[in-house]
Amino acid sequence: MLVYNLALAALLAAGSANADALNGDMSSFDPAVAASRSLKRRTVSRVAPISNAGDTSGILVQEDIYASVEPASVGDDDGDDELVSAFAAATAESPCGPGWKLLWNDEFKFDKLDKNAWSYLEGNGTEYGIPGWGNGELQTYTKSSKNVRVKNGALNLIARRDKKTGKITSGAVRTYKKVAVAPAGKRGKIRVDVTMQMPRKTGLKPFVQMLPDESPSNVLGAGHYGDWSQSGAIINAQRVNTEKGYTGGILYGGVSPNVAASTFKVDKMKGSTSTHTYSTEWSLRSMKFFQDSKKVYTAKNWYTNDTGNIPAGAPFDKPFYLMLAMSAGGDQTGTTGAQVAKTLRKPQSFKIEYVQICEAI
Repeated sequence: MLVYNLALAALLAAGSANADALNGDMSSFDPAVAASRSLKRRTVSRVAPISNAGDTSGILVQEDIYASVEPASVGDDDGDDELVSAFAAATAESPCGPGWKLLWNDEFKFDKLDKNAWSYLEGNGTEYGIPGWGNGELQTYTKSSKNVRVKNGALNLIARRDKKTGKITSGAVRTYKKVAVAPAGKRGKIRVDVTMQMPRKTGLKPFVQMLPDESPSNVLGAGHYGDWSQSGAIINAQRVNTEKGYTGGILYGGVSPNVAASTFKVDKMKGSTSTHTYSTEWSLRSMKFFQDSKKVYTAKNWYTNDTGNIPAGAPFDKPFYLMLAMSAGGDQTGTTGAQVAKTLRKPQSFKIEYVQICEAI
């Protein structure tokens, strides 16, 4: 496991499981109690010299990767075709469930963003050489409390349209250079849980994704193995327009436009705008996706077109950071500016209740 910029001693002590105490209770994972108790965090700055060679055109989500998605699957050839063992009862001793330890979490209990863990993504993509964030998106991300707000135990990312100017703004936050994780070797395993409410609105796309932490500060999606998407990207969960389900998966392969994708689509889900927990379990040989503890997809056999001595699991063997955002318009939504303006007659919110990152023990 690799975690940067965290003082982990207190975290791991609080998150470690007491095996004897847990032997009797293996009930289903309960998102309501899975969030850990609040833990104070300290960070130490990390400076990683990274070259910015080659094309800098990394985009957040390739607009056509879901054109022919695979159906959500239950089960794969490694045998655990229902619930992963991780999703057993969370307790005060083991907020991640038996067999896992807590690495980091945020319950958004304090009415401000924890800047030791998060930073704002700002602008319209021009700063990164990708105006419209590479997808023709309409929003400008800001750090204004009108767009990013922590209140009543939740992070709210709010898309809105100024009635006078017509300008569309929204919120995006990320743990870039502050919290980044990767599995530790062949037996290592990481799990990322995000409990949230994704809106269903024409022209909007709330999403959770993970990108390489080795990306230069003025580039999105580049990493150890090259530019987007040769260094990989994880789409933990996203919803486009008014779909009743959601999509996710991984991107890898070569530099855009030579993108390879293993993606899934959940067509329908009960209570689509209610609170659900979306989890990604990540090892060097598979990426498993869960909704409320039910496995919906497994991705395997990824690769990178980078040359040289490529280690097992590449490009997903390097640290990735977490990003939460809500975009408006763009190629993937297929909507016009007028349609987005209609949706944003009232501000629309993407609500995240907690995030936790766990490691298998």
